[in-house]
Amino acid sequence: MTRAGSYTLIDPPVATGVAAYERALDDAVGRLQADGVAAVYQIGGVSAPGISDLDMVVVFDDTTRADAQTVPALRADHPYLFIHNLYGATRTHFAQAQRFSFFHNYRLLWGDDVRNGTAGGAGEEVARLKRQIALEYLVKLYVSMSLQRAYSVLKVRSFLLHAKAVSYDLDFLDVESGPLHDLAQQFIAWRGAWFDQPPTPGAFADAFDRLFDALVAFLREQLASGPFYLPGEAPYRVAKNLWLHPGVALGVRREGVRPPAVLHRLGNRYVKLANRLNRFDITVPVATAPPSVLAERFRLVHEMAHHNRQYLPGFDALTSSL
Repeated sequence: MTRAGSYTLIDPPVATGVAAYERALDDAVGRLQADGVAAVYQIGGVSAPGISDLDMVVVFDDTTRADAQTVPALRADHPYLFIHNLYGATRTHFAQAQRFSFFHNYRLLWGDDVRNGTAGGAGEEVARLKRQIALEYLVKLYVSMSLQRAYSVLKVRSFLLHAKAVSYDLDFLDVESGPLHDLAQQFIAWRGAWFDQPPTPGAFADAFDRLFDALVAFLREQLASGPFYLPGEAPYRVAKNLWLHPGVALGVRREGVRPPAVLHRLGNRYVKLANRLNRFDITVPVATAPPSVLAERFRLVHEMAHHNRQYLPGFDALTSSL
């Protein structure tokens, strides 16, 4: 825990060698090899050991029911490297999701390579998908940063992971310059040299605030220049204490009691406590009647999430959405 002005910085990166990542992957593959599992993939790589996390996709035969304890046990044994659930999908859903997905750098760890060689659509479909996916990630980042600012607690490693993702979002939107782009590159540079020459806590907190301001300005411009879609009926419950509402402008409203700053020493437990005591309502301009490619994507995401809750407990649906 480190103080920087009004902020407390928690969740610092911990030096971790590549060998630890490979051991965790080997452990995961050992636990996942079972009847009904067709393939196990790693998504992406380990570009910044000690900061990078592990992302995996498990493809199941369509009639498989997964062991509900597999993912919780794996995350309990490797909490620093598996910071969220593994993705899981049936063969059929995995094939269908390739049309709407831009996940990259699949590395087959075990089983048969069941990819069909197609990703995304073509022409206008690709542009619509990339814009929607990028805005979903950026709105999610806005929500995450808003909560951290409200609690005056910055989760350092988590934010370094998000900052790297911003570069992909801006690529999807064909943005190659500007304040948001430049600040994201600053965090990416810090990420690459973190264990040799990290920024001061004050520099990190100041850049966090400046990136938030740049993100707000960028999202307002993007949301004013073209539609952003969400499925189903509003409001949308993003988390237990967080709701997303259609509105004329981007904004956030908090109701609740913030625990005293002296409890910041609790780190992530402070955040969990604050979440129980607060509710956030986020407004964002939302368009209705999505084009067919986005409507089909929303339908598939809903179908995959419903299937996973019943048959693949603990595995997240293969989606990049909010």
